[in-house]
Amino acid sequence: MQREAKPRKLQENQQVALNAIHKALEKNGHMTNVGEERHKTVTVDEWKEAFAKLKGDSNSIDSDFYKGKKSMFSKELVGYHGVTIGEKKVTYCWVIYPDKDKDEPFVSSF
Repeated sequence: MQREAKPRKLQENQQVALNAIHKALEKNGHMTNVGEERHKTVTVDEWKEAFAKLKGDSNSIDSDFYKGKKSMFSKELVGYHGVTIGEKKVTYCWVIYPDKDKDEPFVSSF
């Protein structure tokens, strides 16, 4: 009998960050060319705005978002690509969906 792998749970800021990027993509997502691929993306600022709305009143929004975002990048649940537009650097982010034949890497409340 083969055991089914259980999805890994995320810490609070990680889960809020993941939920926030889904909300931001739903509201502000747009198709962006990233190398030879196209992804539905949002800017880091749009993602942070959605994070702040989900997190609610908190004096630590900046540090909580930074930790959640950094974790999403390191766990490869969110991809990112920076571009320079004029003199401004813009970072676009998107959700990395797991391969169909692999275990689900996260638990989301969606």
